[in-house]
Amino acid sequence: MGRRGRKKQFWLTEQQADDLAEKAKRACMTETDLIRLLLRGYAPPERPGTEFFKDMNRISEFAERLQTLSAVTSGVEAQELLSSEAEAWRGFRLEMERKYLIPERRKSEWQ
Repeated sequence: MGRRGRKKQFWLTEQQADDLAEKAKRACMTETDLIRLLLRGYAPPERPGTEFFKDMNRISEFAERLQTLSAVTSGVEAQELLSSEAEAWRGFRLEMERKYLIPERRKSEWQ
């Protein structure tokens, strides 16, 4: 991102200011970052609940255990199977992060 050289000020109603603050809080962003993201055409996802992060940590633990097992298991086939399973779990975890945490590009007639 380039250097920010222009300052913009604008007025909001009390309700608009409250809405902006609430939406920024739900997306775990500052109000300024939320506005910048919206201007680039992205809709920020709301931050998932704590249950999501617990599940993501469990997935990581499973993948690490599988990786450890593949290192100590004898036999090339067993090691390959466990390694591929660990990679599948890591891939699933990344997919979940993309689905729940990464902003989605919006369609707009302005772009």
